[in-house]
Amino acid sequence: MSIARGWYIVIHDGKTLEAAQAWFTAHPGMIAGIELRLDLAGEESPLPDPPANLSVIVTDRGGRTNHARTTRRDQICREWRGTLDVDPQTDAAAPTDLPWIYSCHRTPDTPVSVQFQIEEAQRSGAVAAKIVMPEGDLAARRLALAQVAADGSYPVVCFNAGDQSPIDRLVALDCQQPWGYARVPADDPGIPGLPSIGAIVDRYRFRRCESQRPLQAVIGAEVQNHLAPGWHNRWLEENGSPARMIQFSTDQPDPFLDESDNLQLDALSVSDPYQAWARRVARPLDEDASRWNRWDTLIRQPDRSWVGTSCETIAVRRLLQQHFSGHVTVVVVGLEEDSQMLALELTRLGYQVSRICTRRGHGPGNSDSRQDTEAVEQAAALIHCDRSYRTGSRGTKQPDSSWDLTRFHGELAIDMSHPLQSHQQWKTLESTAVTVVDSLHFFSEQMRLQCRWFHPGVVTAGEVTPVEALRIAREAFEELQ
Repeated sequence: MSIARGWYIVIHDGKTLEAAQAWFTAHPGMIAGIELRLDLAGEESPLPDPPANLSVIVTDRGGRTNHARTTRRDQICREWRGTLDVDPQTDAAAPTDLPWIYSCHRTPDTPVSVQFQIEEAQRSGAVAAKIVMPEGDLAARRLALAQVAADGSYPVVCFNAGDQSPIDRLVALDCQQPWGYARVPADDPGIPGLPSIGAIVDRYRFRRCESQRPLQAVIGAEVQNHLAPGWHNRWLEENGSPARMIQFSTDQPDPFLDESDNLQLDALSVSDPYQAWARRVARPLDEDASRWNRWDTLIRQPDRSWVGTSCETIAVRRLLQQHFSGHVTVVVVGLEEDSQMLALELTRLGYQVSRICTRRGHGPGNSDSRQDTEAVEQAAALIHCDRSYRTGSRGTKQPDSSWDLTRFHGELAIDMSHPLQSHQQWKTLESTAVTVVDSLHFFSEQMRLQCRWFHPGVVTAGEVTPVEALRIAREAFEELQ
């Protein structure tokens, strides 16, 4: 059976094969086959019966000098009517009666080019080439995504190893590379960066393999668990759009932006620490955006330039205007660089604003604690604007704020922190008479605004409703729990 286009699910026993079969039945246009990893199964482990309806790749990494192991590999490949995956550095050569994939795992020191290796694969008689790029190299990541044969006559897959690999593999398959690798959701075969087929279907809403679908991305230093893709992709699928949002974690935003054209990205949701960077690399969307020095939203224009704005700032402004008829006293708690822009905007609008500045340790800064307490007691609205941890990571939770929130007797509290790491102490306000816009509710308000600019051709009957936005946010949040 030849190599089919789509996802190959890695299996190593009967349980994972059964799960792969279930995914194939549910998504026949997306699951192409399976990769049987004999090196993960163990030499003495019994194997299930070969599948009748799936294309098969057989891999036994590391058996180059073990004749018995190689004989077993080749025999299983014949019985399963599969294609061998052979890395000449670690595996024994394929016999002449079996089709095989030339597999190469590059390092930063690999002396030959990717193109040379593809040509070597063709000269060697391999039916396809698989090139794995070294981890952590942005240039290698971009090269991998662009590595498609010009005429499509020779199948080549090329992806990056490591933590960034899942999203690279996803984009590569959508950029016309012929196949990719995934795992079943409950399995961890020990292959770094192997995406879950569950996340591909549920988080990214990729139901089938397409070519050059419209893409947006959330970008930050560590956004692998950011809620934005889950929110946008649910809304896009429900509204019949082929566009999807992915995420890119990077410590090099400028090269990423330079390559965004090749990735067909038409919008970016910008997370920390790159919101000030976003302001520098784009033009303001409107007069409001021109006053702000931090943007969380970039939109591609027809001339391929970028414009930006801050949906977070607009969301806060709207929430205050909806709750209060006049200009009340507001306290903004947050880091100096986070809270200053918001405080200036609210002051311009006529609100009486006090700031309580925190430091990176999330405790009080150099301000007077007594004055801070008095400001909290007198405020009508309290805004938690500490965005230093808004990376979308699922790491250690923030410690609770040192401020005694029981001293707040106002009407409205807004928590702008990331829903996965919001302060538990702010939830104590929910038991009082205060209206609390918690972190998930605030996130949904931000997404409503982004939706208007990211998907103008889909939003045809006004903005997404608050109820709909919050419902989608809860679904995306529950998926990551």
